[in-house]
Amino acid sequence: MDFLQTHLDDCVYIYVDVMYYGLKKNSPIKVWIDTLPASIVIMQYCDCFQLCGTLGEDCKADVVKLIRTYNPHMLYGEENLVRQVQSCLGNAARYEFTSGAVYEFLSYRKCPGDGIVPLSTADMRQAAALMCMDKGFCSNYDIEGLARQLSGRLETKMGRNFGIWRDGTLIGHIATFAECRGLAVTSGLIVHPAYRDKPYGTMLESFLVNMLFQEGFKIFTFVNDPRRIRLLKAMRQRLCGRYAKAVLVK
Repeated sequence: MDFLQTHLDDCVYIYVDVMYYGLKKNSPIKVWIDTLPASIVIMQYCDCFQLCGTLGEDCKADVVKLIRTYNPHMLYGEENLVRQVQSCLGNAARYEFTSGAVYEFLSYRKCPGDGIVPLSTADMRQAAALMCMDKGFCSNYDIEGLARQLSGRLETKMGRNFGIWRDGTLIGHIATFAECRGLAVTSGLIVHPAYRDKPYGTMLESFLVNMLFQEGFKIFTFVNDPRRIRLLKAMRQRLCGRYAKAVLVK
């Protein structure tokens, strides 16, 4: 945990998941650690491998063997590390690479939150369908699989979902994808294309971030849309580093 805490900017998801679930046999996560001469931590959650640390020469073969054994749908972690791992895999598996930035929220202007309500597990299929309108999500998940993950986080209190409804249809959504002991990751921010003429996205993000601030959370978010990156930079949120994901092309 000391290693993860030291590298928190590069491994928020791993740190929160390990804190929350622990390393018991019945835990939904698996963790592999290689400590010498370099240090790398790999965590499996569902069909994703989260990576953190340094890919030393002595552990390259073990890391490649592990990935080929489990054949994860996605590799996720600090950008340079994911590039190195992807390069080591060669042509054995074809991964589609995308990258973005990790930010920590330091403040957020308060906006009206009228109409924003908590969502339940019964709403998760609609939430997943709305999120999958975004190409970034639909390339990583199918609707049913994403709905199961969202429901699981709600049921275990690992995450919370909030939305805006219009005429029985969910038209806006945001969530915490991980939260534990004062750390939270926000994600899933999306507004239905037919309603993007109004600032629902800003309202949702303001609502959630300020709620988490009031609860004493340190809040992170992962973004790959250049417009979002420019916005967070203009808002003077803290840039933590670069991340990447490599999605298996089947």
